[in-house]
Amino acid sequence: MSNSERLKEEELHELEDRKMFLMTSPPQFRGNMDPIEVFDWIMEMENAFDICKCSDDRKVLYASFMLRGNALYWWNMIKESRGKETLMSMSWDQFKELVNKNYILESQIRSLQEESEYLQQGAESVQEYTVKFNKYLRFGTINTDTENRKIKRFIRGLDCRIRGRVEKANPKTFEEVVQQAEVAKKALNSFY
Repeated sequence: MSNSERLKEEELHELEDRKMFLMTSPPQFRGNMDPIEVFDWIMEMENAFDICKCSDDRKVLYASFMLRGNALYWWNMIKESRGKETLMSMSWDQFKELVNKNYILESQIRSLQEESEYLQQGAESVQEYTVKFNKYLRFGTINTDTENRKIKRFIRGLDCRIRGRVEKANPKTFEEVVQQAEVAKKALNSFY
C-alpha cells in the first residue's frame, strides 16, 4: 500500500469516526462558570467517546469542536499561547484539567461542600433527594470513602419521619438504602 493510499484510508477512517461521534449528539459547551454544567458536559462527552469508541488522540479535537461562545474564545486563546500542535498532542485528562481550572472556581466548590454538609431531604421526594445527594457526590463534597459511610450519610439527610425505619432495615448497599427510603416514604404517605 502506497503512502497516498494509506493517507486516504486514514482520512476515511477519521471521517467515519467523526460521523459516528456527531451521531451521538454530543453537547455543546458555552463556557458558563457553573461546576455542575462543566461536570455534566465532561460526563456527556465521555459517554459520547465511549459510544463511538473514540481513540484517545481524537478526544481533545472532538471536544474542542463542541466549544461555543466564551468557551471557544478561551480555547482559541489557549491555542495561540501554547501552539496548535502542542494542544493536539494534549491528553483528554490534561484537557479536562484545563477546562476545570478555567471554569470551576474554588469558591464554588467550597459553597457546594458547605451545602452538602447540611443536605436534607426536606419536602423533596426520595428520588429528588437521591439526585441531589448524587450531585454532591460527583464533586467529592460528601465524605463517602466507603459504601457504609455513603449509606449513613444518605440516611442522616432523610426526612426524620422515615429515617428510623430505613436504619432498622439495615441496608447494605446504596441501592438498598434508596429502595428502603422509597418503601418507608410510601408507608408514611399511606398512613396520612
